[in-house]
Amino acid sequence: MTGEQTTFLETDTLAAAKNDVRARRREGVMCPCCGRYVREYRRTITSSMALGLIEVAKWYDANNVPSSSTVHVEKMLAKTTLPVSARGDVAKLVHWGMLAHASTEGYYRLTETGRAFVNGTARVQKYVWIYNKDPQGFEGDMIGIEEALGEPFSYRKLMGGWDCIERSCENCASNEDGHYCLLHTKVLKNANINVCDDWTEAT
Repeated sequence: MTGEQTTFLETDTLAAAKNDVRARRREGVMCPCCGRYVREYRRTITSSMALGLIEVAKWYDANNVPSSSTVHVEKMLAKTTLPVSARGDVAKLVHWGMLAHASTEGYYRLTETGRAFVNGTARVQKYVWIYNKDPQGFEGDMIGIEEALGEPFSYRKLMGGWDCIERSCENCASNEDGHYCLLHTKVLKNANINVCDDWTEAT
C-alpha cells in the first residue's frame, strides 16, 4: 500500500482536509484526519459478472416471479456452474444499476436496466469508480452483454438460442426444444424470427 502522507496543521480546516483527500484519492492518499489510507478504485464488468446476471434473469423467468421479487444471489448461483470465486462479484452490478439491494442482506432484485442489459437492449459504460463502497462516476466505452461476456462465450447458447444460421427453430441443431426469445422472455418452439408474432411457447 502506498500513499503520500498529508500533514494536517492546526490551522487547516476540516473542509480543507476533505477537499485535499477528494482531489487525490484516485491515486491514493493518507487521510490527515484519521491517518487511514483512502483510495478510489476502478471496477469493470467482468465476464463472470455478466454470466451471473444472465443466471439471475433466468431464475426470474424459470420461477415466473414478478420483477419486484428478490433472490439471494450467491445461494442461487451456487446451483449453477459459475465458480465460487466469481459469485460474490455479481452483486457489484448494483453500481451500474442492474441489481438493487433488498432489505435482507444477500438479497437483490433484478432491475429494468439489468433485464435490458441481459436482453441486449441496454449498454453501459465499462468502468465505474468506487469510493467507500459508493459509485463516484463512470468512464470508458459503452458496452453491451456480448462485449461483457467476451470471446470465449456464445451469447446465443447461454440464452438458449440459436447458434446456427437457420432462420427458425425448425431443423436448428443448436437447441432441439426451442430458443429463448429476448422479446417475449420465454422459451419458444416453432418460432420464426422474421415474424415475431409467429411463435408457440415451449412446454
